[in-house]
Amino acid sequence: MRDNIKSTLEHTKCPDGGNVSLEIIHSKTKSRGKVVQGKPQIDINVQINGNISEVECRDLNLLDIKTIKMLEQLFNDRIKSIMEASIHTVQQKFGADIFGFGEIIHRSNPRAWKELRHDWDERYFRTLPVNIRVSVNIQRLGTTKDSFLKDMKE
Repeated sequence: MRDNIKSTLEHTKCPDGGNVSLEIIHSKTKSRGKVVQGKPQIDINVQINGNISEVECRDLNLLDIKTIKMLEQLFNDRIKSIMEASIHTVQQKFGADIFGFGEIIHRSNPRAWKELRHDWDERYFRTLPVNIRVSVNIQRLGTTKDSFLKDMKE
């Protein structure tokens, strides 16, 4: 959320069982704040470029563009849910603006921030709507054949 990722791995479950891993090689996060009818909002856009690094899925054809699009959507959903859960936990459990959302609102609308800052942590931050949009682009594939798990007996 603060655009500090250099590189990492993310895993998600395959539709037919198993896991697939995405090596994140580049990410860019842009956060924008706005005040609508006196209520602050945050919009976060995350652009991720990555490579498929490990595949443990059954019947997954990585040479099919539909499969790649499906994997991109799975990773979009996975990353978005992690971000939403993190924000929700911090808002409800701790009530401290560790993400710097107040500063984002301040930069976008200094006049409104003068009114919001006095009750920011107690009143506004805890109920702040955060809209997250994630876009994953898979650039390269590690394995293009089916997993060896397909041939194993259960």
